[in-house]
Amino acid sequence: TVLRLVKYPLILVICWTFPTINRLQQVFQHGEPIFGLYVMTTLTKNLMGLLNALAFASTPAVRREWVSLLGIGAAPDEAKLGMVGNDGSPRKS
Repeated sequence: TVLRLVKYPLILVICWTFPTINRLQQVFQHGEPIFGLYVMTTLTKNLMGLLNALAFASTPAVRREWVSLLGIGAAPDEAKLGMVGNDGSPRKS
């Protein structure tokens, strides 16, 4: 809902803060690069993909899909064969 709509712009702002500061520093102080700023620029720009993936994976639909794919609670084959009940407990034959 609203939280999902806030995640992606927040990730963008966080990940582009250091690159923006780095560019401004380059404009105003020619020939005086700051090594730590370059390191933070590289880390945060490359972290953006991971953070977007985590934000996407945290949505309820994706979590449900992973749970069903991984068969958490009951083995998928047992569920298909009707060997387990709706609550995941084994059925008595």
